[in-house]
Amino acid sequence: RLIVSFGLSLHQLVESINEDRPDIAHISAFSNLEGIFFHDKQDKPLQVPNETFVEHLELIRHLPDCMFFNTFIAEEMARSISLKKIYVIGANDLISSEAAIEFATGFYSAIGFGKGYGAAFSIGKKSVVTSAHADEMDKLFAYYEGEKIV
Repeated sequence: RLIVSFGLSLHQLVESINEDRPDIAHISAFSNLEGIFFHDKQDKPLQVPNETFVEHLELIRHLPDCMFFNTFIAEEMARSISLKKIYVIGANDLISSEAAIEFATGFYSAIGFGKGYGAAFSIGKKSVVTSAHADEMDKLFAYYEGEKIV
């Protein structure tokens, strides 16, 4: 089952995860080293600091097993989230849409065939390596329980 929501505030994201209880929360957003941009009440971009985002995870009753950030995120934030026993995937630099699609296709195909998050991450990266965007593979990372997955 796939649930899609656009233009969410941080509060709406928390509500959506609480309501739908996904195994994977796939988040596409703009971000920088300081935080992630969500929408405010007037539907304008609002930067939420990394620490605030991590603190808001405490409001989620059933945390997802995996948070897939289809965006640049600070590795320190990914490490902090992963300490909550969440597998975190992100990128430490901008990557092309084509590379992101290739990675996501490989990752979700592997999940669909019953692979775990670590194996799916590896397969997703290999999907990028075998394409014209192989130079972008090193920008992708994953963390689990505070450790970077290689």
